[in-house]
Amino acid sequence: MAYDKFVACLMKNGGRPAAEGVARRLVALIKVKEEKESLTFLARVARKATPLVGAATQHQGRKTKIVPIPSNRGRRLAIQ
Repeated sequence: MAYDKFVACLMKNGGRPAAEGVARRLVALIKVKEEKESLTFLARVARKATPLVGAATQHQGRKTKIVPIPSNRGRRLAIQ
């Protein structure tokens, strides 16, 4: 699942074969450099890249303020 989503994020204008080639080389490189399971490594990287705080607008009279709020869309934003 995570691998397919990663390939889909790499694709541009329908270039799935090229994106899969890049993903395969990346997985092989991770196996060589990190000596760990590459898909769990990618999942851990996506988890660490998640934003903890988002921004929302709040209106007070005529003023508009941007306030921080806890983000619950973290993993989706990290993969995008």
